[in-house]
Order: sequence, then structure tokens, then C-alpha cells
Amino acid sequence: ADKPDIVLLMAGINDGGSAAARKNLEQIIQAIVTANPATEVIVAQITPMANFSQTIVDYNIYIRDTLVPTFKSQGKHVSTVDQYANMVVKDSIDTKRFSNGINHPNAEAYERMAQTWFDGMVRVRPLVESKNQKPAK
Repeated sequence: ADKPDIVLLMAGINDGGSAAARKNLEQIIQAIVTANPATEVIVAQITPMANFSQTIVDYNIYIRDTLVPTFKSQGKHVSTVDQYANMVVKDSIDTKRFSNGINHPNAEAYERMAQTWFDGMVRVRPLVESKNQKPAK
């Protein structure tokens, strides 16, 4: 019943980026864009676990290179943000960014993630400086 302007979606972590996670994510996005085609859906490339997983990397590549472009080619308002990068330093997963050392981000990582979401929202809906001005392009 709600008609949000923007949906932030990060799904598939518990499934470890499995094939089932890909299908579930696609179905969730399809349901959102069917219910309200004007909604901007921002899909996150998921965060890693403390131990490297090629499955998660492949899932994120699928989101970035296949899933989002497929919806965009259909004229849907779907984009992506990279939340994985918030947990990486110098090309390696930084376990200090996990509150439990395994898979839950700490406060600093959550702040980075919040900024990433914010930047993604601004890309699809630029900030308006005042009520009387149009968004910057």
C-alpha cells in the first residue's frame, strides 16, 4: 500500500550470495518496480564476511553487471551502491570493521555504509537547495 520514492535494498547476505539469493533479489525488485514503476530502487552490493568468499564477490558482480543493467534496459529505476568496499582496506577485507570479527559491521563501518546509501540517493534524487530552486544537474 505504501508508495515510497526510494527503496534501499541489501539482501542475500544470509544466503551468502547463493543462486537462491540471486533469484530472490530479482523477484523482490520485480515486485517493487511492478507495484510502483516510479520508485527508485537502490540495490546494495553486499558486505563481505571476515573470511573471503568468491561466492559473495560473484553475487556482487551479478548485481552490478547483470541484474541492475537488465532492469535499467527495461526502463526501470534501479541502481546499485557498493557496500562491500566499506569493509575493505588496500584490497583486503578489514576484520577490524566487524563488531563480532565475523560478519556484523561495527559503528565506523555502519557510518561508511550510511554515507554510501546517502550518496546513492543523491545520485538518483539530487538535493534541492531550497524549495524554490530546481535540483542541480
